[in-house]
Amino acid sequence: MAVETGKREYIIGRLFSLLQASQEVSSTRDKEKLLESIVCSAAKVVDCKDSCLMLLHPETKELVACIVVGPNKDKMREVKFKIGEGIAGWVAKHGEPVLSNNVRSDPRYSDRYNHIIDTPLESILCLPLASGGKVLGVLNIINKPEGGRFTDDDLHLARAFADQVAIAIDNANLYDAMSRENKLLREQLDAAPRLLTSYSPKMKAVIEMARRAAESDATVLLLGESGTGKEIVARSIHTWSDRSKRPFVAINCAALPEQLLESELFGHEKGAFTGAVRRREGKVELADGGTLFLDEIGEMEPDVQTKFLRVLQERQFERVGGTGTITADIRVIAATNRDLKEEVAGGAFREDLYFRINVISLTIPPLREREEDILYIANKFIERYCLEEGRPAPALTPAAQKAILGYNWPGNVRELENVLERAIVLGAKETIDRDNLLLDLAPAPAAEIALTKPYRELVKDFKREIVARALRECGGNQSRAARKLALTQPYLSRMMRDLGLR
Repeated sequence: MAVETGKREYIIGRLFSLLQASQEVSSTRDKEKLLESIVCSAAKVVDCKDSCLMLLHPETKELVACIVVGPNKDKMREVKFKIGEGIAGWVAKHGEPVLSNNVRSDPRYSDRYNHIIDTPLESILCLPLASGGKVLGVLNIINKPEGGRFTDDDLHLARAFADQVAIAIDNANLYDAMSRENKLLREQLDAAPRLLTSYSPKMKAVIEMARRAAESDATVLLLGESGTGKEIVARSIHTWSDRSKRPFVAINCAALPEQLLESELFGHEKGAFTGAVRRREGKVELADGGTLFLDEIGEMEPDVQTKFLRVLQERQFERVGGTGTITADIRVIAATNRDLKEEVAGGAFREDLYFRINVISLTIPPLREREEDILYIANKFIERYCLEEGRPAPALTPAAQKAILGYNWPGNVRELENVLERAIVLGAKETIDRDNLLLDLAPAPAAEIALTKPYRELVKDFKREIVARALRECGGNQSRAARKLALTQPYLSRMMRDLGLR
């Protein structure tokens, strides 16, 4: 009777250890702490001298020993097993545990285990960690104390524990992924102020003016080449203003033809036109209380300009097809890469609208004039992209840095971002070298221009030659020529008319 009682108490004790260990690992969210908790708890479930956790690397598909507990925990060197290699690799490949009390005679044994522990490997329980049909790694329970042997009872308890461990690791991976995603979202929400960190005197002056502009509701006009970051400045002004808790609504005036732009801005009533199957609020209405950002306002057609002028003057409008007047409390920020004074002189842009949007004017310097910022921005883009992909960020080599600083960046910040993303996607791992950037670093030949005409005529001749060349190269196809020049087709058509090419 005493023997049976002792055996029952022994079994209860072991089951309690299993329950306690399972609760401990399932309550830990931090992955680093979880992994250490797993190997520490394994020794509570099954008596052993050492325990080792190996996780499957998602890219190399190798088992990597990451945590060792026991006398050898400070001696472990990096150990990797290919799938199918050694006892651990066999377990990962077949998804079945291995109990061996004479390891060195096991045909699956690999002497690579000697790098994990210094003492001779005599006995092992190796268990697969699988969740959702995929192997996450293996758990090694190594050497029974005092030359003992692992039993079937040890195996059953260890398997039950391994099942809980796999779930905990899978949950920790999901938690890590969600944390990275949340961090990314937080960074995106805070991107404008952070990306406006600058070491360039020209950009610092713009940032200071933007901060001062944010203190009022005055309309702001942002000028500069394409890709200089005008929308980031606009978002910064909104973020720094009293309207920061209200919507920031952006619309690209060059992306839509006239009728669709009008509907997108002001909304429409049901039946206002073919396809208007229900009433729809426009961007002006959605931005009520916040900021409306009009990108490429220079592309806005004259009829839409007239209607938007009323919004600026009275903060009132009607939906397309509607008769009711709607009032919107909005702050307007506009941006363009065109010379609006020239557009006004040529009759393409309303003078009264120009004066309404040009209350505070900020010119964003091109990237080539912000040499102090180029490498800082480049590293920020690398960090952000690699964070999205959940991978380590490669470093720019000195040769790559020199190439980046020596390039003219006609596409500005947007081009820099695209170049670095392409370099990473196409294989840059630990470093990004000059060859990964795929930049055309040959100096462009200087054009010889005869200054025999007034400035405006020279500019018009230059534009005419560029458009005509694009049309020739595209066989006269205006859609293809517009894409080649990064223009909208309506704008290209208007340019062709103004330049006498139709």
